[in-house]
Amino acid sequence: MRLVTAVPAAALLLCAIIVDAMAQFGGPSPLRTLFVAVFLLLGPGLGIVGLLGVEDPWELLALAFGLSIALDTAVALMLVYVVGWYPGAGLGILLAISIAGALAQLWVSWAFEAAE
Repeated sequence: MRLVTAVPAAALLLCAIIVDAMAQFGGPSPLRTLFVAVFLLLGPGLGIVGLLGVEDPWELLALAFGLSIALDTAVALMLVYVVGWYPGAGLGILLAISIAGALAQLWVSWAFEAAE
């Protein structure tokens, strides 16, 4: 498995698990707010942009930030129009997108190495 792909994907998985645990079991705190806000600004985009094979870290962060904002907005609008405003459900959907993207990155990295 290539470490260049595996380490960021594993870090994204770990961050997603920590954010989920903090959102579910932690009470309101500034630290929880900071972790969830940073995750919402980068997590969903990193899950998808990591599959594109972008080499430049600044370009990767810029794409991840823009895509995360777009996904956050799309999920929020979908929730408002379909079922109503449930922030926990929105976070769950964005966590699922991030985890699926990270797992796909790990799978692609593993399959690429197995093919060599």
